Amino acid sequence: MKVDLRKAFDSVNWGFLQAALMLFNFPPQFMQWITECVTTPSFSLSLNGGICGFFKGARGLRQGDPLSPYLFVIVMEVLNVSMTARIQQDQCFSYHWRCKELSLAMLCFADDLLLFSKADPHSVSILKEVLDGFGIVSGLLGSLPFRYLGLPIVSSKLTIADCQPLLSKVDERISGWGSYQLSFAARTQLIRSVLCSLSIYWSSSFLLPKGIITVLEKKLRRFLWQGTTGAGFAKVSWHAVCLPKDCGGLGIPNLLALNQSLMCKHLWDILTQNMNSIWVQWVFQYRLHSRSLWDVAASGHWSWKRLIKLLPYLRPMLQFLVGNGEVFYLWSDPWHHLGALGAKFPRAPMVTGLPKTSKLSKVISEGNWNWPSPTSTEVMAIMEQLPPIHVGEDRILWSNSSGVFSTSSAYKLFTTETNKVSWFALLRGPFKIPRNLFILWLTILDKLSTGDKAWLNIPSPECCLCSTGELEDRSHMYFQCSFSKKCLIILKLKVKFLWPHLDWDRGLQWPNLTSEVVT
Repeated sequence: MKVDLRKAFDSVNWGFLQAALMLFNFPPQFMQWITECVTTPSFSLSLNGGICGFFKGARGLRQGDPLSPYLFVIVMEVLNVSMTARIQQDQCFSYHWRCKELSLAMLCFADDLLLFSKADPHSVSILKEVLDGFGIVSGLLGSLPFRYLGLPIVSSKLTIADCQPLLSKVDERISGWGSYQLSFAARTQLIRSVLCSLSIYWSSSFLLPKGIITVLEKKLRRFLWQGTTGAGFAKVSWHAVCLPKDCGGLGIPNLLALNQSLMCKHLWDILTQNMNSIWVQWVFQYRLHSRSLWDVAASGHWSWKRLIKLLPYLRPMLQFLVGNGEVFYLWSDPWHHLGALGAKFPRAPMVTGLPKTSKLSKVISEGNWNWPSPTSTEVMAIMEQLPPIHVGEDRILWSNSSGVFSTSSAYKLFTTETNKVSWFALLRGPFKIPRNLFILWLTILDKLSTGDKAWLNIPSPECCLCSTGELEDRSHMYFQCSFSKKCLIILKLKVKFLWPHLDWDRGLQWPNLTSEVVT
């Protein structure tokens, strides 16, 4: 097993280094010299071509210092001694078969470790125990550095540190656009088509920590409103930005809902028994154990628990077609309009004499329902409205035209329903300029930086283009200002079109009152 020590030289705890020197019986005077060399230097930063300030360090060994490699070897020798002592204490530890004669369990190459043991849980847990304890006291934390197709391979809960490559990719893309003068509309398109796409691969493999999603949305929000300069502020809430276009937003995906909808594809593969997937085969063999997915508790590995919690969201989109009954479970699967019968009628399995693990085929005979005699209210309630039986095997269909799972329809399950806006027709059309549409969108939401916005602290909120002294607001700027009126007259002559209203509130209702919208 290969373990990489993250930022090895920079993370060494000074107190631990002093304890290590004392452990190996270095003279007190020598220890004092080492402490002075390590703890007294100050550091400066190179910023915009100049050297800025000095600050004291709190841990770590300096890169390039000829003394640092020797001190690091002393620190790592403590790990070697600890590992050897712990293995000798445990009689059940099993060495790797090629290392047993030499009693070799660890090799260290600078900040890279090679650990050897038999591939059994107990031996591996011994190695991990020593590494974890060493990391706590020394500051040197290990990680599994290998990845599969760019994704981290970790057995513990996914952390923000594990997702750092994803954040780095987003930062690299944003910094690469720094030399371009991008409009709001251009940034919106880049967020939708590029930045959000970077997370799709990760989102379809893991349920990302909410902390990662928060950081990603923060980066997208900052890029939308500030670009790469850092100047500016958010004019519209991120929740409103992520609404669909016909609901008054920009159509930027909600990353949490996108992540959940992509992960639902795995649940769909299990429900439809897609045995072409090795992962689905493994789930049926080691997770379900001849049980229904709807009856499996959300316990076990963190990724499995979070995945199972998404299952209730899928239920409204699933259509259960009863066939020969060999696939659906009688009491656990929600094939009946009442839902899972075992949860609705807990006494029904005992009353009917049909075990909880029974398949639906137990009550189907030659293509017809064959329930036991209705001697109880439970059975009578079940038999009141039974679904029709179809030819072939039991099937699950997705509630769309194709009957197959789609991420776009699953995405709607995790977003809040919002009423459609009446003015959406003003923002669509093949001949409209995106930059102008973005300004129109801000204007409709009354989010332009006009003088009536008290929170802007504008010294002179009056209109600067006319001498009337009126407060500058949305309606004044477009319709009531003398300068705007002149522009509007010229525009009417150019396009030969008479805008029917000179008021924003009435004008926004105009697309609904006419059958034709000018594009």
